[in-house]
Amino acid sequence: MELALKKLPADYKVAVNWKPFFLNPQAPTPGVDKMKFYYQKFGKEKVDKMIPYMKEQGSKVGIKFSYGGKIGNTMESHRLLYFARDNGKQDEMIEKLMSYCEH
Repeated sequence: MELALKKLPADYKVAVNWKPFFLNPQAPTPGVDKMKFYYQKFGKEKVDKMIPYMKEQGSKVGIKFSYGGKIGNTMESHRLLYFARDNGKQDEMIEKLMSYCEH
């Protein structure tokens, strides 16, 4: 999205309003080991193909996905995003939250 917005004329005004999207609403709280979770959900063979592809695609737009650590329910992140929006800090909060998905 950021790359597309940079291509617009400088005088073109855009307001971004982030909306929540749950990839897995049943994800556990607290989080669980990310790779173990992926293997259980998708199967080892699929994950072993998926990760190199995701890393390649992410690198094309400057994203360095991290596959270590834990994964869990994101409801609290969505609540925090709404709080940030109500206080004029939505974009900053998105950047911070997304940074946890990268190295």
